[in-house]
Amino acid sequence: MQKLLELAILLAAKEERPLVQLAVLRQGNTALHIAITVTTAQLVLQKQPDLFVMYYGALAGRTSLGLGSGLEGYLAKKILDTLNTPLKITTQEAHHSLTFQVEIRKEKK
Repeated sequence: MQKLLELAILLAAKEERPLVQLAVLRQGNTALHIAITVTTAQLVLQKQPDLFVMYYGALAGRTSLGLGSGLEGYLAKKILDTLNTPLKITTQEAHHSLTFQVEIRKEKK
């Protein structure tokens, strides 16, 4: 989650009205649903797969992502893939926002 938060902060950094929201919802004793919502430029909404490529592909140098290492999204996706935890991304173009959603399930014993 740390890398997704870092990515969200980088995306919001140069926005006129930056906003990063974190919501954690517990689903009984079996799962946590985590959502990170960020205001971001239209460019990022259209090229969101590039957020998870090393050094941000076509987004590099065209957004505030250059302030980071270039690996935040790549590492977040790699870690989630290793944990077999899907990452869902939704956009709200009217609000210029992007939401990263992750559901972490408790292992059954």
